Order: sequence, then structure tokens, then C-alpha cells
Amino acid sequence: MNRTGLLWVLVAGLCVASMPLAFGQSPRGSSSEFEELRQEIEVINELGRLFGFIVRMHEEESELKLTTQQAGLLELIVEEIYAVERLVPARAQQVLQEIEAEILTPEQLRYTDRLFLSRQQTQRTATTGSRQQNDQRSAGRSSTAGDGTGTEEQAGSPPDSLAAFVAGGAFNPLRDSDRQAGQDILRLRALLQDLAQAP
Repeated sequence: MNRTGLLWVLVAGLCVASMPLAFGQSPRGSSSEFEELRQEIEVINELGRLFGFIVRMHEEESELKLTTQQAGLLELIVEEIYAVERLVPARAQQVLQEIEAEILTPEQLRYTDRLFLSRQQTQRTATTGSRQQNDQRSAGRSSTAGDGTGTEEQAGSPPDSLAAFVAGGAFNPLRDSDRQAGQDILRLRALLQDLAQAP
């Protein structure tokens, strides 16, 4: 290949490499941004877990069952959360604080706190095991990285729900019945409706 041909190849390569930057996208490093976003919306997941813990508390602990007044207050909150199409972290945090400060008793809070701590310990154990497995497979992954199959781009891309949140679209994981949080809020709604109808 002559110098002119080589020069055109280099220019074309530079143009292709700069395209993600021209469109405001970073070809690498985006995974850390999405990890920060996941941490930001974690409070929404915590709210969903609290809903599930309240159901478990009412069903398993006779001394900690919800009162009629508590059920009425919770029903207003749960119905609001379930109806909203875009649930933002700030609102989820407000609801968490309202439930903990104004609705649940200290004994009920201690019970739900124990469940939160137990779940965190389980997560840490699972994360440690997953990291060990990843370390064992790291050589195999590195040997296939950058092979032109798009693996790196897919790994750094946000899930559809996160992309919708960033774009300002509908985002409410608690309405997704395929998620545990979505199933928990449905169980809590049913429980609260039953309590409201009880004599």
C-alpha cells in the first residue's frame, strides 16, 4: 500500500474512533456512571423491600400485626406509589421516612431492621462468592474481550429501565410484577385491602 492509501486508512480509523465522543458517548468507563445511578435509585428498592417485610411481619409475628389505623395510613401511601409512573428516589426516601417515623411502632421497626440486616449479610456473602468465581474465569473472559462481537458495549450499556430513568421516562420498578419488589407491593396491597374490609 502506498503512502496515500495508508494515510486514508489512518484518517478513516480516527473518524470511526471519534464517533462515540461526537455523539456524547464514552466508549469506555460508562459502567461506573451506571453503577452510581444504581446506587442513587437503590432507595426505591429499599422501599420495595420494606413493603415485603411489613407483609412478612404481619403474617408471622402475631404481636406485631398492623392495626386498623396503620393499615389505613399505609394503604394511602401504597396506592400512591403503585399508581405513579415515574418514581424518583427523593419521593421514595420521603415515603420510607414517613413509614418509619409516623406509622410503624419501635418494635415493628426493630423487626424490619433485623430483616434488612439479614438481607445485607446474605448479599455480601453472595457477592463475595460471585467475585471469587469471576476471578477464576477472568482469564477466559480476557481472551475473548475485544473480539468484535460487541460484548464490551453490551456490558457497559444500561438496562432498559435505567435508560428510561435517565431519559426522564416512566420508571417504577415496584409496578413490575416480574420483580420481587413488584410482587411484594401486590401482596401488601391485598393485605391492606383485606384489613380495610375487616369488621
